[in-house]
Amino acid sequence: MTSKDEPAPFRYRLAVETFSAVVSAFLVAPMIAIVDQAVVSNASGLKKLVPALIDGTKTLIVKPHVFLRQPAFLTCWGVYASIYTIANNISAICERTETDPFYWKFFVTSLVSVNLNIAKDRYFARLFGIGAPKPMAYSSMACFGARNGMTILAAFSMPPHVSKILQSDFNVPQQRADKLTQLVIPVTMQIFNTPLHLLGYDIYNREHVSMKERISFIRREFSKTLIARIGHIFPAYGLGGVFNEHLRATGAAYVETWHKGSMATTNNTKTGSKSGLIVLAEGNKDQHR
Repeated sequence: MTSKDEPAPFRYRLAVETFSAVVSAFLVAPMIAIVDQAVVSNASGLKKLVPALIDGTKTLIVKPHVFLRQPAFLTCWGVYASIYTIANNISAICERTETDPFYWKFFVTSLVSVNLNIAKDRYFARLFGIGAPKPMAYSSMACFGARNGMTILAAFSMPPHVSKILQSDFNVPQQRADKLTQLVIPVTMQIFNTPLHLLGYDIYNREHVSMKERISFIRREFSKTLIARIGHIFPAYGLGGVFNEHLRATGAAYVETWHKGSMATTNNTKTGSKSGLIVLAEGNKDQHR
């Protein structure tokens, strides 16, 4: 392998992965914050879902400078920037080492996501819940943990594999298959996640109620909460995932192109220096003859 064929230093690739994660998270965090705040407020009885969504959207449009300083937005931006950063860098490392990223991405990203989202959920429950703040029961955290693990599986690990199936078995073009799976799979998973989401918040807000009452609550709130969850996940891992992958690919290609150009310039400079030395040496020989 010649010097110009060597890949760019890996630290530049990791910088691209991190930049892509932070920018993607910033773009989707407003929608996530609005939906999460509305869902938590509705589950606690503090405010109905639709009015809460309208209030959050109105603040974003009319007073963006206020919205972008709110704890809800900053928390969501930090959480999803961290999750995307971990997933992106694992993908880059596995690509460089020629390792299948499926399990690494799922387990490591899930570990980070579960802990960060549980911390976010506890914070939101106290911020937009009713009554005095209280500790979150382990059963609530278990619900949120299972919900987040399933979401990470659907957002980061499953789409590449399902995309390959669509390409090989159904002749779907790669770009279309990649976008389709990234947009559809995380959203579809919310059908199974929403009951866990509602159960976790119901356990937090109503400690001493029967399972029959909890099931009744989940049935009553399921449809509108599912729609809200889709409104959360579609930007977070659907649109955000597509944009994140675009930034990753574009950034990686730019870094490699820049590196090759830099190496070519360096090699030309060295070649020119060597040629100059050879000419100088030949001239010295002629003078001594």
